[in-house]
Amino acid sequence: MLLTDYIDSVYGTARGKRARFLKDNPDILPQELSRWLKAGLKIRPETGEIYRPVSRRVRIPPAVAAGAGVFLSDNLRERVATLASAQNVTADAMLNALVEREELCRKLSLQAEKGDAVPEQ
Repeated sequence: MLLTDYIDSVYGTARGKRARFLKDNPDILPQELSRWLKAGLKIRPETGEIYRPVSRRVRIPPAVAAGAGVFLSDNLRERVATLASAQNVTADAMLNALVEREELCRKLSLQAEKGDAVPEQ
C-alpha cells in the first residue's frame, strides 16, 4: 500500500491529515514524510514497515488497528510475538492458528444454534 493511500485511509482525506499522522509519529520529521511521499514509498500496514530500507516505523493507533481488521496495534503485535515465541512458532503461524480456532468455534456455535446434534466423546 502506498504511504499516501495509508494516510488517506487512516487519517481521512480532509485537510490536516499529514499533521495528524506526524502527531501520532513524533519521531518522523515533516521533511522526511514529504520526501517519502514524493518518492512513492509503500507501507506494510500490518507491521508499520516502510518499503525501501529506512530506520523508522509508523505507529498504528490502537483504535484504528482494531477498527480496520487487518491492522494490528504495536501492543497487540508484541503480545502475539511473545505468545508465539513461548510456543516456538512464528508470529504469522500463531495468528493463523488463532484465526482458524476462531473460525472453528464460530462454525460449531452456528451448528448448535441450528439444533444440529454435536456428538459427545
